[in-house]
Amino acid sequence: MLEIPAATIEAAVDHGISEGRLVQGEEREGGPLVYLAGLDHAERKLSENIISLSRGEHPCPPIDVERAISWVEQKVGFTLAEAQREAIRLAVRSKVMVLT
Repeated sequence: MLEIPAATIEAAVDHGISEGRLVQGEEREGGPLVYLAGLDHAERKLSENIISLSRGEHPCPPIDVERAISWVEQKVGFTLAEAQREAIRLAVRSKVMVLT
């Protein structure tokens, strides 16, 4: 698309890797994956923190989840979707949860 010769791009990527600004990852069908070093570091640190937070006892006392869901539905005036109910069940059981 940019009409840049492949050799120029490869040289730029190699230079970025040798300078520590880029990190080469696993091989995929089209070649190796390449990441910005700062983002690679941040992603690895985040995963370490999530693992650390997930260890040990859950800080909250156990609750009757189904009763709590019913109470919430009554308060908001509508029935939650099954996916929402499952997300609540998971949140109650887990110390850490990533919701997308």
